[in-house]
Amino acid sequence: MRHIVILSILFALLVAAVVKKEVSRPEAGALRDQVALRGLGSAPFTAADVLELEIRGPGLSDSFRIQKDGDRWLVLDPFRAPASTGVVAKLIETLASARAEERLDDPAKLASFDLSDDRGVGVILRGASGDLASVLVGRSSGQNGAFVRLRHSPELESVAYFVSRDLRSVLGLARTPAGESTPTAPQPETFYDMGVAPLALAGVERIELTSPRWHIVMAKTGPEWSVIQGAADLPLKPSGVQALLSQLGGGLQAKTLVDPARRADLGLDAAPYRVTAVLADGTRRSAVGAADRDSGTFFARLDVEQDPDVVYECAKYPWDRLFPTGGSIFDLPTLDVVDDGLGRILITSPKGVLDLRRPDGRSQSDWTVHSPNWPLEPRNELLRSLPSLLRSLRPVDFVDGPAELETEITIAYGAHGVADDELRTIRVGAKPAAGSDRIAILPDNPSRLMALAGDSVERLIPDPLSLFETRLMDGWERDAITRIAVSAAGVEQFALVQGEREWTLVRDGVEGPSKGLRVTRFVDELLELEVTAIAASPSSAGQSVTVERKEGEPLTFVVHDSDDGGLTLVLGGHAFTVDGASFVPDAESLVGAPAPESVPDEDAPGTPGDDE
Repeated sequence: MRHIVILSILFALLVAAVVKKEVSRPEAGALRDQVALRGLGSAPFTAADVLELEIRGPGLSDSFRIQKDGDRWLVLDPFRAPASTGVVAKLIETLASARAEERLDDPAKLASFDLSDDRGVGVILRGASGDLASVLVGRSSGQNGAFVRLRHSPELESVAYFVSRDLRSVLGLARTPAGESTPTAPQPETFYDMGVAPLALAGVERIELTSPRWHIVMAKTGPEWSVIQGAADLPLKPSGVQALLSQLGGGLQAKTLVDPARRADLGLDAAPYRVTAVLADGTRRSAVGAADRDSGTFFARLDVEQDPDVVYECAKYPWDRLFPTGGSIFDLPTLDVVDDGLGRILITSPKGVLDLRRPDGRSQSDWTVHSPNWPLEPRNELLRSLPSLLRSLRPVDFVDGPAELETEITIAYGAHGVADDELRTIRVGAKPAAGSDRIAILPDNPSRLMALAGDSVERLIPDPLSLFETRLMDGWERDAITRIAVSAAGVEQFALVQGEREWTLVRDGVEGPSKGLRVTRFVDELLELEVTAIAASPSSAGQSVTVERKEGEPLTFVVHDSDDGGLTLVLGGHAFTVDGASFVPDAESLVGAPAPESVPDEDAPGTPGDDE
């Protein structure tokens, strides 16, 4: 016990001596504080010292400048545009505060860090007396850092440095992937100020809206809005009005800015869309818009003098909220279509007449195609969808002016047995040169022109052939076919008859063997016959083919070679085009070899030998 006490005392004295020694040593500091770090500039600078930035892509390409103008920043290239103060300030602050750590001093290896002149991204900060910093930004390093090269001093030209600040991100560049990759250049869009100044934050008492189709004026009375000019017969949609007010309050955000020199080309000098907010004191603030809906591009600008002039390119959704369609701010009428009881749909269009009938009017019943009366099987799953497609014809907009329309399509519907002139009828105009909406007159609003979504009209006006099963012998099986006869000018040329094991060829009433493989190919070609289009009735004679089966009616059609090298097939008096060349074989190509005569086996029991 005494020895343990003595050892404990000695151990305590030793620990105290070690602690005293360590405490008395000079403070080393953190490891990162022991590594030599340098700023990115030729001398220390602050954000207030920076008056201009120049950013260059790899190989000095895609250069653009950002310049301070009083309290704001402007992007100068490729056109003058407002810059985002926050984005520019973040880049300057990152460059001013970053500290670089040396990693490599070998000019031959700079390209592997994307720090050669042809691969690095250049950033130059300038002040009143010249360049404050000139940095080449290379590949990503670590979680957020990047490799850099300092260009302001010749002795540093061959040195690769590492910075932990996320320089690539503030330049709008993605992290570089592992391995070889193509360097990318920063874009001016990264620094644009995309926010559209609000037309009104509060106190809006009147809103004026103009589109290519109409002009309306709404006024606020207490908490409610009402239409005081144009479309007074249509009820306002509160949610649509609220969405418009939010956009007037600064809800619009641009995708990018566009060169204002293109204003005329974009249609903004005579803009077809305009929205004006009128405040209580009479102040008017307006924005104008233009759209190319076919290409999906939407543009806007504030209708005030600006320096620099700003043209915004917007996404469709926010642009549509600032320049709404009639369907966004009004409750437009809908079609009264109820599936049960609907027994007839009659569509007349440039594609022909489509007359569908369902005698019992029940929603689960199949439709019959009364016209065109083609001898093809209807595709019932598609026909059953037509009532829902009819209900989808919802107006998306309206048109000012008298209800005058040159009708291209009529869509009539009603109960089975109703006379044609008593069917409810939608009249649809021609497809416009630009855009896709179709102008129409609905049965319950004969005095108002409405715009229907073009794709909903197109879905309801299908190619009539698409409503039929185009495979001529759909559902037929090879083994169920019993006889195939080919005739010309009313005279049978040959017939193929399927027996229990093989096909036989019949010519002139004589039955003989056939080439099995050739017959099988002919049968398969018949089973694959597919109608691809409606054809004009041929003027020349053809070959008649009749196919019989064990159960069901036979099928007879006439095959004609067409002038373009294809085939025309006449079935039930209707001519169709089918793909491929002539498939009806010549009878001689079907003749098979006769079965060999049997030879007696000399060794079989009971067979007489030569010596008998």
